Amino acid sequence: MKTFTFNKTFSSALVILLSLHLHGQVTVDLRVFIEGPFELIEMNTDLNVAGYIPLQQPFNTMPWNYNGNEEVVAIPNTNVTDWVLVEILQEEIIGGEIVYSVQLRKVAFILNNGALRDLDGTSLLLFPINLADFYVRILHRNHVPVVSAVTLTEVAGIYSYDFTTGADQAMGDFDSQNELAPGIWGMIAGDGNADFQIDNEDKDDTWVSQEGFIGYQSADYNLDGIVDEADKTDKWEPNVGKGFNVPATYPVPMECGEPFTDARDGQVYNTVLIGTQCWMAENLNIGTMVLGTSEMSNNGIIEKYCYDNNEDNCATYGGLYQWNEMMQYENIQGGQGICPTEWHQPEGLEWGILNNYLGGASVSGGKMKEAGFIHWNPPNTGATNESGFTALPGGYRYINGGFYFQGDYGYFWTSELNAGQYKWAWLLYYTDEINHWSYELQTEGRSVRCLKD
Repeated sequence: MKTFTFNKTFSSALVILLSLHLHGQVTVDLRVFIEGPFELIEMNTDLNVAGYIPLQQPFNTMPWNYNGNEEVVAIPNTNVTDWVLVEILQEEIIGGEIVYSVQLRKVAFILNNGALRDLDGTSLLLFPINLADFYVRILHRNHVPVVSAVTLTEVAGIYSYDFTTGADQAMGDFDSQNELAPGIWGMIAGDGNADFQIDNEDKDDTWVSQEGFIGYQSADYNLDGIVDEADKTDKWEPNVGKGFNVPATYPVPMECGEPFTDARDGQVYNTVLIGTQCWMAENLNIGTMVLGTSEMSNNGIIEKYCYDNNEDNCATYGGLYQWNEMMQYENIQGGQGICPTEWHQPEGLEWGILNNYLGGASVSGGKMKEAGFIHWNPPNTGATNESGFTALPGGYRYINGGFYFQGDYGYFWTSELNAGQYKWAWLLYYTDEINHWSYELQTEGRSVRCLKD
């Protein structure tokens, strides 16, 4: 594990304790100001106006090393000030000291009024997580973040917290926030190297080397698009010596072939490396079971069918999902859908890469199917499972609410987009070794395999 130890007292990040519902998704409404671009009662959007904010999240380099693939085709609205990184942490005791283990990470936009919003610029942040209590940490690329002083309170299903109303809203009080205007508080500017401390390195190593540069620069402490004297004298100089640090641990990146734990429900999945692709070696089984006679809906709850309405079948063969439910009602080819964070719904092309690596669709099915007759019906033609994919014949849920062909067929949705009610899936039969490209009605229930980002 990568571990940050104490620098001053705790951490330079926004950390909030949340109480959660199990097996659900938590909606979070956060408000925080960053000092650099703050003017009177809100923040400027100079980087946005100038077109300097990148379309891809900017935290994929050191020291954040965040590998999320979030990207937008355009900055969603004129109120966006910048990107921030949000982390879900859980409190642990290690060696008699409190540390915080990072469970989930995602980026968000910070608007000029301090609101944090999802990539569409308007939606609240949604976290698929299964923890009784956890903290949220928000990092900006050149500000010292803050740690919340109290737990959040749920009102009508939303956990809200406003950091701007006082120094005591954050751990560390005056060490973690500055008063930006009478009664308005925000994160401290000038942390150009993002080490949670404002010191000479932020001037000598960062500001000096970038002076005169324009664009999206780490030494642009007031976020006006140019690194100049104002960044040093107005933002960095008054904050020298300030900083706040929480010890946090980052899990060692998963090695493909090792079991993976889904943080949403604690379920463990085997994984397998096939060529350059890391696949789950089991069918996805997430969500609340609904009867086969029910239609899935966009209700904020992941729903699944279990063959013959029997949960034991989900435990063995995974859930069966309608296409829109699998995609979580977002038509994003290769999107996350109902897969865990840092996994996604494979596109048709990605299935094609798998087929080609295994010798082509005419033989790849046999190399993907679990061998023997424990789950597949005889003759299970050509089944060797030499790939380690371990495809199972989960059957499917038909539009009449009935379940058919468990033991005979394994259907796997793709996230391939096409118009109409039919979507593409891959189909394995018990009577041949072919991986069939199949066109299926999207309201039927099929199996899901996730692919690592």
